[in-house]
Amino acid sequence: MSSALAGSFKFRILKEITTFIQPFNKTTTTMGGLSFVAAGLAFWFLGAIWYNVLGKAWQNELGFTDEYLQKGNMALKMVLSLVCMIAMCFAIKASLSGHFAAEGQTFGHGAAHGAAIGVFYAAMSMGINYIYQQRSIKLWLIDAPYQIIGLTVAGGIIAAWPW
Repeated sequence: MSSALAGSFKFRILKEITTFIQPFNKTTTTMGGLSFVAAGLAFWFLGAIWYNVLGKAWQNELGFTDEYLQKGNMALKMVLSLVCMIAMCFAIKASLSGHFAAEGQTFGHGAAHGAAIGVFYAAMSMGINYIYQQRSIKLWLIDAPYQIIGLTVAGGIIAAWPW
């Protein structure tokens, strides 16, 4: 690689890193603060409602018994799932921050981005795994819409966050 090309490549990497960390730069966007934490909490609470309603169908599709589900540390599972959702929401915030700085922020616009991430990343990734794990389409129809709706709501919250 020539030195000029290597220099250009290094510049591009630095530019990408700078773009990724923009959520922390309040001069370029108003999506500062803890919008991703609030979005992660909303996503997590949606999951509590979602799986309270669809929990038995989910359990049956996986072949889990009540006794099996009682094993393990449920509090740890809940905390780790919340941490994962907050991390997902941070990635949404980071990916949208420069975009919204120029265009303004609305719940609907953020929700559209969240929905696209939910459909084309989360649901499709789950679909690939479910195919190879030989899971049922019914299980995917329980799990994937939760991810899509959760990421849609999260994207909207992040975009509309007032401070």
